[in-house]
Amino acid sequence: VSQSRYARVDIIALITNTNYVYIGSADVSASSNRGIALSPGGVYSIDAVRSDLSSLFVDSVVNGEGVSYVWFS
Repeated sequence: VSQSRYARVDIIALITNTNYVYIGSADVSASSNRGIALSPGGVYSIDAVRSDLSSLFVDSVVNGEGVSYVWFS
């Protein structure tokens, strides 16, 4: 596997969020508290193979709230 396929990704809950957002697999659920909870401004960092990022999902308690991300290769 090529070294360039690996990277670190920081997922950042928007500071304008008013409640938690959850990061997880396809079954992530804010209403069930299933996933990794991020409060407004919270950061979750992962080391990932680029092709694996398509399996990350976000769900928010409040409709329209979300995350941003920074990719480090």
